[in-house]
Amino acid sequence: MREQAAERSDFTEFTELVEAAHAEPRLRELHVPSSHWTLGFSSGTGGPRPTARS
Repeated sequence: MREQAAERSDFTEFTELVEAAHAEPRLRELHVPSSHWTLGFSSGTGGPRPTARS
């Protein structure tokens, strides 16, 4: 994601946001979905969700 952001010289705010998030160790541990130049931070790892137990 950092490489993609760096390639967008016309959208420096997004690059700055990605770099700031990368600089924060707690945020680097989170799953970060990205869509349409928006970042989301999830406490999950991005792996499979546990199944519900009865």
